[in-house]
Amino acid sequence: MDPWTRKGGLSKEAPAGYCIGRNMKILVLPEILIVEEGPHEETTWLEGILSSKIRCHVTVRRSVANALSHLEDTRVPSPALIVLHHEGPKPNDLEILFHLRHNERTRLVPVVVLLGPNGEQDLTECYRFGANSCVISSPRRKGFIDRLSGIVRYWLTVDRSWDHGPRALTHCVP
Repeated sequence: MDPWTRKGGLSKEAPAGYCIGRNMKILVLPEILIVEEGPHEETTWLEGILSSKIRCHVTVRRSVANALSHLEDTRVPSPALIVLHHEGPKPNDLEILFHLRHNERTRLVPVVVLLGPNGEQDLTECYRFGANSCVISSPRRKGFIDRLSGIVRYWLTVDRSWDHGPRALTHCVP
C-alpha cells in the first residue's frame, strides 16, 4: 500500500495512479516521471516528494531510453511533470528534452532539470533544449529533499498546467 492511500479516507483498492475519493469518483492522480540513473537516489527522491504532501503517482525510469519508451506509450496519459536528474556532461540527458519538445503528446509537459551542485555551466544548455526550469541541487541530503519538495509543490499546485488541456478531460471520471 502506498503512503498516499492511507490518508483522507481513500480506498486501498485503487490502482496505481488513481484514487477513489469520498464522493466515490475515480480521480486520476497527477504523475511525476523521474529520470534518474542512480538507484541509490530513489529513496531520497521519494522522501522529497512525500515531504511535499501532494498526492501523486511517481514513476521512475533509470535511463533516457526507458523514459522515452514510457512517454511514447499511448495507453497511459502524459505525466503532469517530468524531473530529469542531470549530473555532468552526458549529452543523452539533454537529448530527451529535444524529443519531448518535438513530440505532440509531451511538448507541453513541464520539464524540470535538477542539476548537480556544480551544474551552473549546464543551465544555458538545458534552457536551450527546452527545460521549463533548472534547479541546482544541494550537496546535502536535507537540502536535496527540500528543493525537490518545493519543485513538486510549485508544479502541481501553483502552476497546475497539468490540470488543463486534453489530460483534464480524464482527470475526474463520474
